[in-house]
Amino acid sequence: IGEGATCQSCAHCPWMGMNSLHNLLQLLERGDNEIEIDPAIRERAVLPIQRMLDFAREQGIGMKDKGNA
Repeated sequence: IGEGATCQSCAHCPWMGMNSLHNLLQLLERGDNEIEIDPAIRERAVLPIQRMLDFAREQGIGMKDKGNA
């Protein structure tokens, strides 16, 4: 977490501003920036992510037809 981060929104976040499609492409092509997460944290993190995905599915929100990827 960066110093002084306020997390008011992703649109104003300097850390999110560092992301780009070019950087994402490089990451996927090289695969050399792996992040290791403690298994206990991962197990706890899966539940809210699954809840978000289930909610989206229940609302008829599909990710295949979203965005420009």
